Amino acid sequence: MRKNFADGRAHVSRARTIYNEFGLSVNAVDACGRAFAAIDMLASVPAQAERALQESCEFLQQHHQIALLATRAGELAQSIYEQGRYEDAEVWTRVARNSAGSDDLDAALSWRPVQAKIVARHGRIKEAERLARQTLELVARTDSLNRHADSFMALAEVLGIANRSDEAEEMARSALGLYELKGNLAAAEQVRALLPDTALAE
Repeated sequence: MRKNFADGRAHVSRARTIYNEFGLSVNAVDACGRAFAAIDMLASVPAQAERALQESCEFLQQHHQIALLATRAGELAQSIYEQGRYEDAEVWTRVARNSAGSDDLDAALSWRPVQAKIVARHGRIKEAERLARQTLELVARTDSLNRHADSFMALAEVLGIANRSDEAEEMARSALGLYELKGNLAAAEQVRALLPDTALAE
């Protein structure tokens, strides 16, 4: 989050080596894959994140780790969405939704924001906005600043697709404040790049 991407990847590589030495394959593939993907998303290389998460999802499917798959599939959907492949992303939101338990908040907060944006891309703005706002209600149950900010950014994108730029900017500003509070410099920089110069000058 502090943009020390090379150091982050080195730590995860070392962790994966240790997990493999102890025969902890789930941790080596899934936990480390998720960590690599998180770094790649913050570094704005979603294609690399997709590869790590695809490997994780395939491993979890093979080993019937359905609860973990529910969240990881949502994260994979996000990495694919960021590359503009909306139909492919929706395949994985369905996997996430179908794998998640009714009380699996972590999974819901991984796939719902992506699905809201996909629905908006299909022109179903009311449905997309409802889904995005429901996600904000769900995330209010947690103390995760990053999750809160991610949910605001999903709603911002939905509103932007609907040409409601002022509302979209307001949501993006809310996300930016939360990322900054968390110390997530990488995500904050990504949001600033989306805001108009007038917003940055204030």
